[in-house]
Amino acid sequence: MRYHLRLFFTLKLAHLKGRFSFHFNFILELIGVFSSVSVWLFGIKFAMVKYGTIGGWEFSEILLLISLFYMSWAIASIFCIHVATLIFEVRDGNFIKYLIRPISPLYYYISSNLPISTIGVALSSIIMFIWGALSIGINFTIIDVIFLIYSTIGGAATIAGTFILNSSMAFKQIDTTETFENTIGVSKEMSRFPLLIYPWYLKWILVLLIPYGIVAYIPIHFILGKQLVDFPDILIGISPGLGFFYLIFTWKIWNLMLRKYDATGS
Repeated sequence: MRYHLRLFFTLKLAHLKGRFSFHFNFILELIGVFSSVSVWLFGIKFAMVKYGTIGGWEFSEILLLISLFYMSWAIASIFCIHVATLIFEVRDGNFIKYLIRPISPLYYYISSNLPISTIGVALSSIIMFIWGALSIGINFTIIDVIFLIYSTIGGAATIAGTFILNSSMAFKQIDTTETFENTIGVSKEMSRFPLLIYPWYLKWILVLLIPYGIVAYIPIHFILGKQLVDFPDILIGISPGLGFFYLIFTWKIWNLMLRKYDATGS
């Protein structure tokens, strides 16, 4: 276990050092992330000034919701968002090189890249969280901090699971990028708002099928002390933990699909 962790961070740092050598590109990527998040936030702010709350949620509460989701998204992305491009390795026949390594192909693949934009997402989520918490005036207790860490890591496990599940389809599909954009991308956008504004079937899709609803929306009720609507209250406490089971489940699915993979030329 210690060897694998050391190898993981060694490969990640090696990739990061390579990216840091292109300073201008690194700065541009960070500016791009901050700009896109800022434009989106200002758009929501202006809309709420004109039309009022969204489903009874104030802007500062939505800030906390978004920031918690983005914290988890950033962690999951640092580890494995690039598995979305696995289809190109499989399609071009380059994936075979991961099969001859003396470690898990999935482990080696997720260790070999680190998207710079995830650093910008992580920084922007921290800024949004501080902004939202100060606006509301939350006095965090030790239990709140522990639950926040638990929720962030559990949410990251859920998001990573969706990345891995989508990439597992690369072994049987011609293209998984459309699936990534049309399901994961859309679900990500929808999960930045309180789920209670959606019809009942969309709420359950975002909790059961593409479970981004359990990443931030349900856990943030604990921090805000809000009443959970349309879902059992027990989900507030267990939803982050479900993320770990979901990650294990998707990892097993990935390995199952790998066994069905026919290498190029076979």
